[in-house]
Amino acid sequence: MIDKLVGWASLLLLIGFTGGGFVAAIATVYDGTYQKHHVAISVATWFLATLGITLYYHRFVTHRSYRFSTVGKYVLRPFLAWFGLLSWQGPPKRWCAVHRHHHKHSDQDEDMHSPHAPYSKWWGALWAHTFWIPYAVPEEQPKDLDKFDRVMSRTEVYLLLGPGSGVVLSYLLGGLVGIAWYLASVFVSTCILTWAINSLCHLVGSRDLETGDLSTNVLILGWLTGGEALHNGHHGFQKSPRFAHKPWEVPFDTGYLALRVFEFLGLVDTLKVPTADQVLKRLRTA
Repeated sequence: MIDKLVGWASLLLLIGFTGGGFVAAIATVYDGTYQKHHVAISVATWFLATLGITLYYHRFVTHRSYRFSTVGKYVLRPFLAWFGLLSWQGPPKRWCAVHRHHHKHSDQDEDMHSPHAPYSKWWGALWAHTFWIPYAVPEEQPKDLDKFDRVMSRTEVYLLLGPGSGVVLSYLLGGLVGIAWYLASVFVSTCILTWAINSLCHLVGSRDLETGDLSTNVLILGWLTGGEALHNGHHGFQKSPRFAHKPWEVPFDTGYLALRVFEFLGLVDTLKVPTADQVLKRLRTA
């Protein structure tokens, strides 16, 4: 009971703070008090937080779909981890545990955020989008996290380097209006876009690969989520750093394109993607 109450309080605080920031940012548009650098804070927050979630929380911590080079371990990894913390999606350890549980039980009764089981379609969509969060208690905690990620997952570190640093930096760069535009960006990128992967990407879109579940690709949403909305492609090959498996899907998998840039710069390596034959075997039309 205590855990659920804490979960509900955390969810309401998250939506309340970020949603309030969104409303405040819109108000500054109507009264003309915002400036270009406030918009820049919002855009930068969305870009960096999205990069941190898709490249660090998801493709690295959860699935180990690539490795950092010796240089990248010190030059790139700390920044990607910090970007993920800025998204207000919790510590990487919890994020990893929930996502691995999702893959293990995808669209089954045990899936904590499936829109299909055991709830009705419309309640299921709302549940999968938002209301599952207070009840998310993964059956297993990841045991393969190294010391760096264990430190990043400590509550005080997450709060200080994540929401705390985001609010402070936004205030220094743009005052109270800057904070509002920062919170608005978190609200849109996390509460609307990232959470939509759990709901929309199991309800609408294309299902090209046979995955044993109802995951889908929503291409247009891919641009806004760093490629995360290519969800069926990810479920088809979970350890692949590339979620796009058809040529026309690649431009929508912006996270993978970023990894290729980092690979060119010598910051990451071991990007193993499925072969054309492996993809062909998983096509639902094959």
